[in-house]
Amino acid sequence: MWAIDDINNAGDLLASAVLPDAETALNSLAILVVDLEKPWDAMKCVKGWTEVLEDHIESLGHPELKTKCEEYLLQVAGRHQDMEVSCLSKGTLERNIGLRILVVASKSDLVENVSNDVESEMRLEFIQRHLRSFCLSVGASCTFLSSHSGINCSLFQEYMMYRLYPDLFPTGTLTTLQNSDPKCVHIPAGVDRLDLIGALAVSNTQRFESWVSAEFAQVIKEPRPEEQVLKESEIDPEDVSLSMYDFFTVLLDKQSKLPAPIKKATMDAAEVALNAFDANASSFQPGIVAESTTPTPAARVVSAADVQDHPEVVLNFFQNLLNKEKS
Repeated sequence: MWAIDDINNAGDLLASAVLPDAETALNSLAILVVDLEKPWDAMKCVKGWTEVLEDHIESLGHPELKTKCEEYLLQVAGRHQDMEVSCLSKGTLERNIGLRILVVASKSDLVENVSNDVESEMRLEFIQRHLRSFCLSVGASCTFLSSHSGINCSLFQEYMMYRLYPDLFPTGTLTTLQNSDPKCVHIPAGVDRLDLIGALAVSNTQRFESWVSAEFAQVIKEPRPEEQVLKESEIDPEDVSLSMYDFFTVLLDKQSKLPAPIKKATMDAAEVALNAFDANASSFQPGIVAESTTPTPAARVVSAADVQDHPEVVLNFFQNLLNKEKS
């Protein structure tokens, strides 16, 4: 198994290691993963990687790879229609890459409950409409899943193993989930149709009428930098006894009530604060001050205005506390 995230250098890696020859490509599949946390990159991701794969497969010069893909889709279509099928439905495999492709929309648990939000529901269907249309055109499957919430993980694993080893795994994993929860969509390759996709993101409301023919980037736009919220993943407020604001509010209040120090402190501010603040944040004890023989400048008292006007200083101060605990 290879995991590649650098599209710029993927061509050389495909040729030298991943898919060096037609036999390897015939026994392999490609999983294209898009991040629903950044849906504006979804179509750019799948189209870009498909072009890289297509160029490499073409360079191998084995047309039987494309023949195998078409034969499989005809077999699946016949199984669902309970009859022998001689040609694929309109829109299916218009672009034959010659490689089995599975498209995965990850982090589907981030899709909130949008039953009462018409616009959000329409946007979700719009994303699904474009992903499924692309998958239909290249003969790929489309699965929305979340490893965090366990959505469709087992189903996708079973389907992936079936595509790799169809003789060893049952075909019952061709289960289709398309009308259920939008976070749980699973469309196996060869099952989807244009009429099913065309029913998505359709509304009589004038505001959404143009979405049917709109380009993906016209509706799913990347937020401006000032609209993106910065995330501090290293610090979880629920994992500490007090938030930074509460901590410094209490600390400043206690500081104003402490008597003036008789001796100069040689400990840095982070260590003094750490000694003054106990693990349960329920009481404060005076910091241990060591005697210094060398005069030191008077320490600057931190005010509430400093906390509000310079949050980056506060964050750095708090991070120093955490680092001292680790050391």
